[in-house]
Amino acid sequence: MTTPTQADLARMSPLTASSAVTLSGYALSGDRGAGCTMVRGAASGPGAIRDKSGSWWQAAPGRPMDVSCFGAKMDGKTDDTAAVQAAITAAAMSGAGGQVTIPGGSIRIGSVNLPSNIRLSGAGMNATAVFAATSTGDVFSASDPSNVSNVAIEALAVYGAGGRRQTGGHYVLFRNCTNCRVSDFLFSGAFVGAEVTGPNTVNVALERGRSDGAVLYHFAVSGGSDTFLRGLVTTAGGGDQAKCGVRLTQSGGTWISDSDITASGHGTCVQPGSNQSVKWTFVSNTALGDSGSGYGLFLAPTGTGAIYGFSASNAWTSANKKAGIATQCEDGGVIEALTLNAHRAVANTLDGMIFTCGNGIRIIAPTVVDNSNPDGGGVAGRNSGIAFGPGISHFTVAGGEFRALFGSKPFQAHAVRVMPGASDYYTIQGVDGVGGTTTGVTIQDGGTGAHKTVANNW
Repeated sequence: MTTPTQADLARMSPLTASSAVTLSGYALSGDRGAGCTMVRGAASGPGAIRDKSGSWWQAAPGRPMDVSCFGAKMDGKTDDTAAVQAAITAAAMSGAGGQVTIPGGSIRIGSVNLPSNIRLSGAGMNATAVFAATSTGDVFSASDPSNVSNVAIEALAVYGAGGRRQTGGHYVLFRNCTNCRVSDFLFSGAFVGAEVTGPNTVNVALERGRSDGAVLYHFAVSGGSDTFLRGLVTTAGGGDQAKCGVRLTQSGGTWISDSDITASGHGTCVQPGSNQSVKWTFVSNTALGDSGSGYGLFLAPTGTGAIYGFSASNAWTSANKKAGIATQCEDGGVIEALTLNAHRAVANTLDGMIFTCGNGIRIIAPTVVDNSNPDGGGVAGRNSGIAFGPGISHFTVAGGEFRALFGSKPFQAHAVRVMPGASDYYTIQGVDGVGGTTTGVTIQDGGTGAHKTVANNW
């Protein structure tokens, strides 16, 4: 049968054990009850409520828990945190796959914790708008001291408190999370959009999402292994650029694909500190940094921090105010095995790529043009396509286009420059820099080592 409200259910006479009740109206002003099906159950059942005779009714097994059935007013002003958390608790108890829905409209919530086996779904990123209740707290977190698993957040948009940029917290935090994801989302004005952390984190995906106007980082990985960043877009959202678009400080296997990291201070930051390492990062078909105020890709370990096995294929860094790619090691930081295959470094203000540290650098068939670009505030002829600092050894530049392509002018001083110093064990071969340098010198080789091959360049 159908009864208008939860309050009406409480006044009903007893029904048979096989009965079901659909709530179709309101108990209080703003209390959405439509479509909330209740069946005879127990006091401990999800969303349990008693009728007039004292019999208990609970949410029907197998149906998603709609937060509006648990008192969410969905007016964008009332703090609906308790209702959302109650719906999550009910879904966890139901044994029906843990599905929770937030319908279309606006909802204001504070910090919501998602336990294992919960799938939280909005009606779409253009339909469900979540507003943070505070400017500093986390909005959604799947976090546990040891492990939480099988959590999904999808199809919604998240905005800062009052529609302003946040001053702290995360929109999504996965800590010690296994098989977790956030997908099909829009973040606007986050402090940190989403962060993956914790030593017990495995197989987490951030996918098919857009982050506009983050303050600190759009996306961060600071723990765990097997993290996947797919189909992500970042923008400044009309405000100041975030410090980093994507930041990696501790990871054991990160895949970044089909993404466009734009308008961030540094596009992609790989910055392990002491006792941290970023191992085995694989990038494909991605703008690692475009139109940023810093470097496109910035690899900068500090202390005992280490970067091992960073590989990028068909990626690019363009129109950044500094170099397209830069390495910097402070206080002993280590970079080993950096491979760039068919990378495009185009129209950056300083060098296309500059390496001041690193061992085992392999650059294969790049396109490096239009760097040292005056349009971004650079000086034509001051910087080069690829530059290696004094004493850098064990590197290869094989092939590639360094000519003035796409109708551009030859702003780069040299295609490849090895700064004066004891650089050794390197190969520069097959570089095409015809007409692409202001000096007319394709390769400026200042390395003094005896183990090098610099040949067949033009």
